[in-house]
Amino acid sequence: MRRFSPVPRPSPINRLGSRLAGFTLVEMLVVLILTGLISSILFQALNQALRLQSHVGAEIDNMRQNAMLADWFRQVLQGVQPDYADGKNKFQASRRRIQALTTNPLTIAQGGLALFTLTLEFDNRRGETLLRYGEGEAAPVLMAWPGDNGQFVFIDEAQAEHDAWPPPMAQKPRQLPAAIRLEGQRDGKPWVLLAALRGPDQARTRLRDLFGNALP
Repeated sequence: MRRFSPVPRPSPINRLGSRLAGFTLVEMLVVLILTGLISSILFQALNQALRLQSHVGAEIDNMRQNAMLADWFRQVLQGVQPDYADGKNKFQASRRRIQALTTNPLTIAQGGLALFTLTLEFDNRRGETLLRYGEGEAAPVLMAWPGDNGQFVFIDEAQAEHDAWPPPMAQKPRQLPAAIRLEGQRDGKPWVLLAALRGPDQARTRLRDLFGNALP
């Protein structure tokens, strides 16, 4: 009787090799094209996300900076104090300039009275209105906005508005207004900042103001 030897089965490696060898050139091209399309879409999405993140980050930084500068503006005005009745540094202001005494200056340690000036000026080179802490080009800029527009408005205790302080027609005005409003414009729209003055109503007093010539 003849014996038949079993037919050897192909190993798993040989089967895998035969399957890989079965990919056609067209199938390989399709895979490469799909991979390229997916990579391109992912790259564009990543690029757009990075641009959006950069834009949002810049907007947030700008908002934070504007908020900080607005706080500085309010801080200085909230510390405004009256001078003596015959003092030389009594609150004097117009639509574009404020000069007064404050306990919250930006340039020196707070606590004592310091004379300060806020000015609004139009810079032709920049095409912007600048709010400066001080006067002249060396004075730091607190805020800026496009166009030649901006003014201070002074509000008295009766909520009446004035273009200057003391009001020209007032009989016995207080040394300080009740509040000051800064008006400007951004992105073609008006905006305002309001600061309430917390100083006392009456002028500062000295012993000679109380006792006159009775003092030795």
